[in-house]
Amino acid sequence: MREPDVAEVLKGSARIALEVEPPFHSYIFVERSARKCKELEALKAEYPARAERIHIEKADASVFLAEWCNQIDRRRSRAVVFLDPFGMQVEWSLLETLAATQAVDLWLLVPLGMGPNRLMTRDDLPPEEWANKLTRFFGSDEWRSRFYRPRAQPDLFGESSPVEKNAGFEGLADYFVNRLKEIFPGVAENPLVQRNSRNSPMFLLCFATANPKPSTKKAALDIAKHLLKER
Repeated sequence: MREPDVAEVLKGSARIALEVEPPFHSYIFVERSARKCKELEALKAEYPARAERIHIEKADASVFLAEWCNQIDRRRSRAVVFLDPFGMQVEWSLLETLAATQAVDLWLLVPLGMGPNRLMTRDDLPPEEWANKLTRFFGSDEWRSRFYRPRAQPDLFGESSPVEKNAGFEGLADYFVNRLKEIFPGVAENPLVQRNSRNSPMFLLCFATANPKPSTKKAALDIAKHLLKER
């Protein structure tokens, strides 16, 4: 997708959910911004037949979802979670919590191009603050050895750092999908790359299901793989 299209996805995800037929039993929209909560309230008014099912929470989505996961009854409940952070707010610990429910299908918009790829400095390991953020995002510090290699030769001035970046969007995408497979029973292997107006990859739309039942997992993955086919 181009940059304007990405904006439309972010803007329209709540509306898309409300227009799904048959409807969900309940909708929970979590937004930290008071202004955006008001926009969601206005959107709620557009769907009076579903208004009683719509719940708007002004909260940090990561905190709210962690608490919500602890309350879900996996024997009776099923849910679809759509996480569309603009930055790297979704840390690996939350994904582990969602996977542990065994009751969630997850759609995750991963900001690989505008997040991890930019934090990974080219000519040396990133500063400690950025490195810690990357570790929380990937759930491991394996990124250090996977995406940095010993420098082959010094720079023009005869000086150099011991390592250099060896990562591109494709490598980051493969790594992230494989990390998802370590915690979710089913992960779609054809995530959708979303690009900006300069054709640079920015986001990766991923799908994972926490339900371990083979027939249910297969059905969810078949649907997701079809939806993720680039058009």
